[in-house]
Amino acid sequence: LFALPWLVVILGVAGLVLDAGWAVYQARKAQTAVDSAAMAAISAARGLLAAGSRMTCGEHLQCAEAAPTCPATGNLKLACDYAARNGFVNQGDSGRQTLLVESGLGSMPPGLSYLPSTSYWVQVTARHRTPAWFSSIFGAAGLTTGARATASIFKKAVAESLYLLNRRDDCCFGEKQHDPGR
Repeated sequence: LFALPWLVVILGVAGLVLDAGWAVYQARKAQTAVDSAAMAAISAARGLLAAGSRMTCGEHLQCAEAAPTCPATGNLKLACDYAARNGFVNQGDSGRQTLLVESGLGSMPPGLSYLPSTSYWVQVTARHRTPAWFSSIFGAAGLTTGARATASIFKKAVAESLYLLNRRDDCCFGEKQHDPGR
């Protein structure tokens, strides 16, 4: 009889931990989706510019305010495709997911004030309403998690650089030295 209240407390804490853990998983899933979506859209835009296209909004290089639907063509459709491949679509997961893709030319992306001389930008925002499964017994309503990623093309030339990451396990660098005489 003495252990019963403690059992309720332990089960309640376990429920909160499980619900919070699921929300953290959904937030990381959303971050992966928006990162890949923003990079895919800006990479497609760079490809258009490298092919000789002018930097103007049009059919392929799209400029759009946040809309609840994805475009049928162009680089912003590619952003939606990449987000979908990472498990995030607008009104997905029984209507609990929200995906917004927006872009602009020359202006500053929403919520950012520190991007210098941006020419073209793409911003992808994802949100997920996570229901409270176990903690709903104690009146919890659930959590809303989300992520935002912004990628942009700059007018400014960047000095050429080489950054080597993870050199220890790299094929050409590290503890094992290659002997060219062998």
